[in-house]
Parts: sequence; C-alpha cells; structure tokens
Amino acid sequence: MKPVSPARDRVTPLRTFLPALGVFLLAVERVLAIEVEDLPLLAPEVSAYQVSSHNKKGLNGDGGWYLHEGEVQREGLAGWADVDEGATAAYTKDRVHEGHGALVHTIRLTGRSTGWRSVRKQLSGGLNLDHCDRLSMFVWPTHADGQIDYAVRLDSGGRATQLDVRDLQPNQWNHVLLDVSKVQRQGVEAFWLLFQVRWGAVDGMQFFVDDIRFLQKDGTPFGIDDFETGVRRAVLFDAVGAGAIRNIWGLGEHDLRIEVDGKVIVDATQDDFFQGRVPGFPSPLVRKALVASGPWQCISHWSFVPIGFQERCRITTLHPAPFYHVIAERFRETSRAVPWSREQDLSALKSLWNRPGEDPKGWTGLRVERRTIDLAAGASTNLADLAGAGAVASLRLSLPQAKEAIESLWLRMDWDGGARDVEAPVGFFFGAGVRWQDVPSLCFGIRGDEGYCHFPMPFWKSARIRLENRGTKPATQIGSVVSWRPEPYPEHRAGYFRARFHEGPTVRGRDWVFLETEGQGQFVGVVHRLIGGHYCEGDIRFYLDGSRSPAFYGTGTEDYYHQACWPNSDNHTPFHGCTGDVAAEAKRAGGGKTFYDFPACYYRVHLEAPVRFRSAIRCGIEHGGVNDTDSRYASLAFWYGRDRIGLVQSDAVSFSGPGVESLNHFFEGDNDELAVPCALLKTTEPITRILAVDPANTGVRLRRVLDQSSGPQRALVSVDGVAAGTWYDPDRNPWKRLAESEVELPPRLVRGKTSIRVTFQPQEGAWTIGELRALSHVDRPLPAKASGPPNRSGPAPRRSSGDSRIEN
Repeated sequence: MKPVSPARDRVTPLRTFLPALGVFLLAVERVLAIEVEDLPLLAPEVSAYQVSSHNKKGLNGDGGWYLHEGEVQREGLAGWADVDEGATAAYTKDRVHEGHGALVHTIRLTGRSTGWRSVRKQLSGGLNLDHCDRLSMFVWPTHADGQIDYAVRLDSGGRATQLDVRDLQPNQWNHVLLDVSKVQRQGVEAFWLLFQVRWGAVDGMQFFVDDIRFLQKDGTPFGIDDFETGVRRAVLFDAVGAGAIRNIWGLGEHDLRIEVDGKVIVDATQDDFFQGRVPGFPSPLVRKALVASGPWQCISHWSFVPIGFQERCRITTLHPAPFYHVIAERFRETSRAVPWSREQDLSALKSLWNRPGEDPKGWTGLRVERRTIDLAAGASTNLADLAGAGAVASLRLSLPQAKEAIESLWLRMDWDGGARDVEAPVGFFFGAGVRWQDVPSLCFGIRGDEGYCHFPMPFWKSARIRLENRGTKPATQIGSVVSWRPEPYPEHRAGYFRARFHEGPTVRGRDWVFLETEGQGQFVGVVHRLIGGHYCEGDIRFYLDGSRSPAFYGTGTEDYYHQACWPNSDNHTPFHGCTGDVAAEAKRAGGGKTFYDFPACYYRVHLEAPVRFRSAIRCGIEHGGVNDTDSRYASLAFWYGRDRIGLVQSDAVSFSGPGVESLNHFFEGDNDELAVPCALLKTTEPITRILAVDPANTGVRLRRVLDQSSGPQRALVSVDGVAAGTWYDPDRNPWKRLAESEVELPPRLVRGKTSIRVTFQPQEGAWTIGELRALSHVDRPLPAKASGPPNRSGPAPRRSSGDSRIEN
C-alpha cells in the first residue's frame, strides 16, 4: 500500500534496502498516514496528543466542555433549544430589561399532548453553583392568572428540580427571586423554562425573560444568560504550528467547521460530514454507526481522514454541549507537513477496511517456520528460534481443538537474548479477551480456527517465540506459522515489539494502568477486558515524558474504543472494535441477568498516530467516573521500545520576586485531588532566560507550568535572537488551574550549543509561566533503575532564576 498525496514525511524501511549489507537505506517519503510496517520506527520529530470534551473539574459527566469560546457568530440565543412541540425560544429586541437583547418564550395551545411547553439551555459541562443560594431573573408575561404562572427546572447530579413561579403581573417586568439553597447545585447541566397549559394558557401568549443570574450570599451574581453575548462558536481544537489531525470522534449533532491555514475546508452538518457527503472525506474513513446495544441507543461518529496543516488548524461548532475527541500530531519542522487537499489519494487507507486477516505489509521473500503441536499441561515449546538479524512479519496460530484454552495458552517472545518482551494469553494477543470468536481486524484478529498478528517484530541478534501451556489440561492439534525475513530494521531508529499483560482488581482512587515504562518508544494499542460496576464512565489519561499534565485525556471508556453509550454491539475496524455483546449475552442468559454480569472486551490500535515517548510513558484509564467502581480488569498493551533515554532535563528555572504570585492549586488527571504549590508570573512584557542544554542534543523541548484559568495564551519564542515559533495554549480551566505545556525548538537553532538565550514575547494579553525546564533530545543508555515505577511528575526545578524582573 502506497498512498501518493502527502500529509507528512515518514521513513520507509522496507522498500529500499541493501541485501548484501543487511541494512536499509533511510529514504524519506511523504505519505498520508503511517503504515503497519512503520510502527517499529521511532520518530522524535513527531508527537501525538488528544483534545477532548472531558470534564474539566475532574468529575463524572464528560461532554459539553471545549477549549474556549470563539468569535461571536451572530446576535441570538446561545445554547437554547425548543424541547416541546408548541413551545419556541427566540431572540428578541422588542422587550428588553437590560442591554439590547432578551429571550421570548412563545406558547401555542396546539402541541404536545402532555401540556408541557418548555425550552432549555444546556450548560457547558455542568456548573458548580454550591456557593449560590438564590436565583434571580426578570420575566414579562403577556398573560398570567395569578397562581402558578411559570417555572424553572434545574438538572444537576442526576436529578431534576422544578421551582414554581407564582403571582406574576402581566404586561410588566417582574423580578423573580427563587430560593435554591435546598437544590442540588453541583454540576448543573441544564436550565429549563417550563410552562404547563393547565396553569392557564392563551394561544400565542409569551414570556419575555432577561438577566438570568444565580446570586451568592453576598449578592455577587453568577450569570447564566443576559442575552448580550450572542451565539459563539465553541472551539473544539486549535493548534498553531505544523501538524496533522489523525482522528476525530464524537456523538454528532449540529454543525462542524474545520479551518486549515486560514481556509475553511469543512462547513457542514455533522450528519453530512460523518456520512461521507463532504468532498475529501469519504466512507469508510468517516462513518456514523449505531454501536450501542443497551437501552441508550447512541450513535458513534468517527473520521480517520488525515488533515495536515503548516500554520494553524481549528475545529469549531455551534453545538452548545459538544461531546468529542480529536487526536493530532505535532511536527518539529514545518517542512514535514503538507496542508490537507481535497485531491489527496486515500485509496490505500480505505483499502485497510477490506483486508482483515491479510498481512497489510506486502513483504516478499519471506521465510516460514511451520509446526503442528500437542502440548501437555505445564509444557512449552519453541514456535521459532532464529539467529541473526531480521523481522518477524506475522504469527498465525490455529486452535481447532483448544479454543477453550485461550487463557491457559501463553505466548512468550524474547528478542536478542532479552526476557519476556512479550508475555501474553493467546486470546488477548489476537484481540479476544473473553472467548475465542471472530475478530476481523487488521494488525491482529481471529478468523475461524486461526488467530493472526501482523505487527512487525524486529530483532538484530536472535528471536525466540515460545508457546506455553499454563493450564491443567493438554492442548492438541495446534498449528503455528511464523513468517519472517532476514533484512533488519535500522537498529538506531527502531524499537522492539513488546506486550504487557495486566490483570486484577481495580483500586479506588487510582487509574488502571495499561503501560508504565521508561526509555524511548511508542504505545500502539491495547486489548481490554472489563467487568464489575458501572465502569464505563472512566477516562483515559496518558502521561508522556514526565509531564504532570496528560497528553491524552478521554471522555469515557467506550469512547476511547470509538463506541458510544455502553453496552456495545460486536463491531470491528482496523483501528478499534468491541469483541462480543454483553447486552445480547444477558438477554440469552435470562434469569434476571443484566449486562453488568458479563465481561466486555474492547480493543484500540493507534495505527493512525502512535503515542510516542522519549523518556517515559504511563497509559492509564479510570474505572467509573471518578475511579469509584470495584471492578476487575485485564489488559494487554502493545508497544515498541528501546532501552535508551531520548530526553533529559538539562536545566530548570523557577520565578520569584515582584510580579510573582503564589498559587496552591491542582493539575488535571490522576492526582487532581492533590494541591500543588507554585510561584507563577503573569506578564504582558517580554521574558528572557538563559538555559543550559546538552551539547549532544538533536533538539530541545521547553516545558513550563502555566495558570490556565485564563486563556488562550500565546507568546512568540526566539532563540538567540532568531524566531523559533509560537507557544500557544488554547485551553481554559478555572477549576484545575495548573498545567504543563510544551514547545519544540527548531533543531537548527540549538544543535551543538551548551546554552541558549530564550525570549518569550506575550501576544494578545497576559502570559503565565511558573517552572521552566529545558529538555534535551539525546540518545544514551537508560540510567541504572531505581526501585519502584518511574517518577511521572518529573524532577524538581534545579535552580532559581532569582527575581522575575524582565530582561529586554
């Protein structure tokens, strides 16, 4: 498979090699997306990350969150919707209490038979209004009969509370003040204006509503809507610099606008976009699919069309409560990215959907090791024992008589004399964590009696693949086929194929860990089995290279696997799937069984954007909305790794003195209940610092702590007086204010230097900075391992820069 049109560079190892020398020429080729044969290749110049609608408070209830509000689209209502037939909400200038606009709620007698005539405003992710005890608003009714005239409803904490409004005077402004001190006010998700025709209705009657506010005890207002701001576009994704969007997932509804380098390339309804009706975004790379099998019939929407950009990319919507994630890559050099084109050739990418079971690499001249095995209980045998350098292309295992042994039969793989690079139950290894069944995916799967794995597996000295029977019964008539080729990958650029199996009970308050390791590499996928409680609200949190802020933060367990509204039906693609259907199992079982009584199994392959790391990685997922379920999980993480460090801290400075404020607040993520003290400078003036860097560096990454209670934040960066790009942070979070942000400096500005003079020029308002670290890209052996897991929080700052005076 060989796409023609570009979206980024990559290194192609397996098409241009010197057989006599046994090494590959590293030819640079621009392609649309990574290919399976590229997965072992480590690319320090590329990094992956995710932006999503996760709950910024760290609570249960994702969706409705976004980066920030964009420009005003037009005058009008923001987030209000008609709920009942016979009720309409509209923007009006005809009758206003304050300012230039208000809402008019019109009632018709013809409509919903229940008599309800309601309108609703969805609130972004839920507001914490615990500090408020009253609700204030102004209402002008054209008709009122002096008893119950109107009502407000608050949706919060899974409850709906109705507050009646009585004794309104018609044809004048009434100041309505309601006591909400006894109402659940944490996580208010929706605000309703209710009317019931039996309260006394006249066809065409109207309620004009303005200045809706919650009041704190001291009278300080917290506004819900004053109808002055108009309709704004929610900014879902906003990146400055070179990169590419690799994946979009969401629950659809409303519109979607995508801008690339100043041009709008998509302006359509989400329904049209995800059904392949927008030129350049064809099916099956975009899809709208009903994947829910339980009582919540949600539809999942996804896109795997790569969208390259050189300067900036934004995704916006008018949806008042979007539910989504976007996975993207950053490129260190602008030259790596070619902007999206409607004419880009997607044929090879599309063909992946039609090739389950087929090795997508297309290698020729393979050598084959075949065996037929009867394996006694407790016995093991080699499926392949290879000497020299090369790469395993695929492993196939047929179990016509041993399908029930998928948990007792284990695969073990050792590369170059290592121990247990892979150690996994065969079911998980082929994508089936519960039982042997068809899994028609690409990199691994099952067809009939045969399981297959097409992940490339490099080695440079030796390779040994073993099958172990850890059960109490013999396993017979097992067939194995190991295909390999003697041409090696470039050893200094490729990682070993590895798999980590983890099984056990979840721990309350802590994420379940798929993978935690040090060194260089990339996480490429996981197979995950789950049972016990309402675990499905758990978000993924992936931490890279010691950062305290997760690079990936999801919106729910099934969402990570591109499903929607657990439980889910059996469905499969090259990138993700659900193996089995717990709702169908419960229905077949009867006897009062529910889908909570059966284990679910999902898988995800990051073929479109491997999760790359240079020094450390920790991939975890919540169990339940706030790690609050007593579940039992099992997972098999697939990754490629080198036991060498690729990123080291070469300097760190903190700030003190005038203009610096102390903040004791929280980072988002697994430890978001722990307050962290930090000294932060907020400035609109240039800042210059001299930072030490490793003279052997191949690039430098800067990492800073910022206060994300205000944003977006932007600063121009220069190195030794030469422009080095823009440091842009589009997010805003007043509930978890601390975050760590990173920017890569162009290698040409830092190579061979022992120190650099870095200047930050804030743009468009204030810029915040706390600890500032210089991380040098290197390639050296891992330091001697200390006991315990790697320190995800990173080392403390090494020195202080003294006071915070600005150096011009």
